[in-house]
Amino acid sequence: MADNARVVVGCSSGEDNPDAVAVSYLTGGAALDQGREVVLWLTSEGVRLGLQGYADGIRTDKDPPAARLHRQFIEKGGRFFVCPICFNERALDEAQLVENAELKGASPLMEFRRARAHRPRPPRDGAQRRTDPRARHRGRL
Repeated sequence: MADNARVVVGCSSGEDNPDAVAVSYLTGGAALDQGREVVLWLTSEGVRLGLQGYADGIRTDKDPPAARLHRQFIEKGGRFFVCPICFNERALDEAQLVENAELKGASPLMEFRRARAHRPRPPRDGAQRRTDPRARHRGRL
């Protein structure tokens, strides 16, 4: 069974594609609501979402505005991995990164995805297995 407790959502857009920004935050927020650990992987122009105040000017005339989605993502415990190459190519200031944002490349991203989540999993005993319709469907019974 695959471990889906950790989710990576990619975003390579910023002001250039406000709807893509909203979809990334909404997807990440939904995964957080389900108890998953979530990293928003910011690349290209998306790295600017990792900067303080940047999201405030996106989708200001639409609901939900990016500032609210950004704040909710952080409050729920979402994290940002900011592509260091993309970030440095834009000569951005690391001191301006928001909380929960780190400059991390592809290798740390893959390590995050591979590692087991830190949330405890409920034990599955034989009785649960016999009543789990998914187990029957998968031929486990």
